[in-house]
Amino acid sequence: MAKNRRRYNNMLILLVAGAGLLLLSLGQLTGPREHSLPLLPPESRLQGLVFADLALQQQDGAWQSQPALTPAQTQALLDTWQQAQMVAIAPPQPLPRQPIQVDLYLAEQDAPITLLLYPQLNAIKLLEDPQWWRLVNQAIDPLLPPSTLQEH
Repeated sequence: MAKNRRRYNNMLILLVAGAGLLLLSLGQLTGPREHSLPLLPPESRLQGLVFADLALQQQDGAWQSQPALTPAQTQALLDTWQQAQMVAIAPPQPLPRQPIQVDLYLAEQDAPITLLLYPQLNAIKLLEDPQWWRLVNQAIDPLLPPSTLQEH
């Protein structure tokens, strides 16, 4: 009888763990998207993005990049930043290394906001802020310029 009970308990544990993994993979355990926040505040106006190998800024109503991106690449990059949604997460353990640093310039801010992107975790962190964030509607790779993706 004890052997049957142990087998039943083991099966129940495996069933619950499997259901949890399934829900986690579907994103159901991280909460509904209604609780996600936009990466860029909706009322803000993006003025520039500066990566290690690309500077993208708005001048006289047009976007300029150095080195040059095609208009389609520029628009895709900007759209991705505007549409990104994120949720707060606990700090990952162990802490990842080698983030991709991006300086974000908003019209409403005097100084840039420095973001640290961790593509391997789909995570974002503001420099000097303890809170970590995870993108919920896309991977981090579309937030990166083509040249960074080739290195990454």
